[in-house]
Amino acid sequence: MELRDRERKVDISKMDTQAVEDLSAQIGEKVRMICDEAATKVNALLNIYGASAKIAIAFDGLPTKKEKKPKSPPRKGKKLKQDNLK
Repeated sequence: MELRDRERKVDISKMDTQAVEDLSAQIGEKVRMICDEAATKVNALLNIYGASAKIAIAFDGLPTKKEKKPKSPPRKGKKLKQDNLK
């Protein structure tokens, strides 16, 4: 199973603060390992050209439940002028 196929089965809102901090540390360590591996590969390529790169990651907040938007009425098409049809 690939990472993209996994689902989050943990409800963070029901976890206590210490458990969330522990989970955060675990996730952060895995993300750092992936970033370090990516930086190593990128720099191996760029070193050929005398360049280097640094990789940074920014975390967004956890996704919240999306509210359903009310459907807007369908748009009416342009009215054709009768003069153009003759």
